[in-house]
Amino acid sequence: MTLRIVGDDKHGEILKETSVPVKGETTVLAVLSEATRARKLQMEYSGKGAMAYVKGIDNLYEYDRGAKSGWLFRVNDVFAGKGAGTYEVKAGDRIEWLYTLDLGKDIGAKP
Repeated sequence: MTLRIVGDDKHGEILKETSVPVKGETTVLAVLSEATRARKLQMEYSGKGAMAYVKGIDNLYEYDRGAKSGWLFRVNDVFAGKGAGTYEVKAGDRIEWLYTLDLGKDIGAKP
């Protein structure tokens, strides 16, 4: 499985596409948590399971770039219809966290 993190135009690519080991069933949030901790990247989220919400990565937070900015993720180039805390991933999946300035419209997410 791979993980990539892309911030706004000031931060750029925070984490280049990196191979992440998978241990059985895991979620997008668990992969992000483990990968950022291992690389000493700041990451903050609240809630758990279906209510988990990523607030900030590398000190780039929701609303830092306006009322429509924040973090979204996609797996295998598809934006998910559920939360990172419940979206299960497996070996071979490609996870990307992308910072949006316009509720996802600017990065290809459909409302």
